[in-house]
Amino acid sequence: MFRVTIRGFEVTCETTQEIVALVLAAAIPEVKQTRPTPPRATTGKKQPTAAQKKARAKKAREGYKAKKEAKKKAPLDLTAPPPTPPTTTAETHHGAKPKRADTGGDIVGVLRRSGLPLTIPEIRDDLQRSGWTYNGTDPKGTIRATLNRLVTKGEVAKGSSSDGALTFRVTRVEHADPLPHQQRESDV
Repeated sequence: MFRVTIRGFEVTCETTQEIVALVLAAAIPEVKQTRPTPPRATTGKKQPTAAQKKARAKKAREGYKAKKEAKKKAPLDLTAPPPTPPTTTAETHHGAKPKRADTGGDIVGVLRRSGLPLTIPEIRDDLQRSGWTYNGTDPKGTIRATLNRLVTKGEVAKGSSSDGALTFRVTRVEHADPLPHQQRESDV
């Protein structure tokens, strides 16, 4: 029986032929098996060439310069009459974003008209009757978030009804007329 150390491993062999076979096997460099890398998924489009990239960049620069030139204001002509404002809705909103709805103002308007504390479903119903349009999926959530913002600002007060439902009412604003008992105190 023979003890042989090959590449730091101690091996026990019974014959010299086994030793020779191990030494020869140890002398052969290890071959790592590599699996071929799968090809990348492509969109079917060819990659642009350097010339195409350069042309695209040049076109983008020219477009940027044209926009920049268009933004420059012409010198003010004091002799010309002032431009007339647009008269039709199409002229007013042509190319401009439509005006965003003022949900907070609409809610305060509903609460002022009511004069009584209202729940969120009542506010939603009044808003819809007054022509409020909502394109989202959760109008009650929008109303609730807006009411919380208005409560934080102090424009609306939060309360609860006798059955425990959450209600909201308009708080008295500073520029509003004072109550009769407040007028008497201020006159004194």
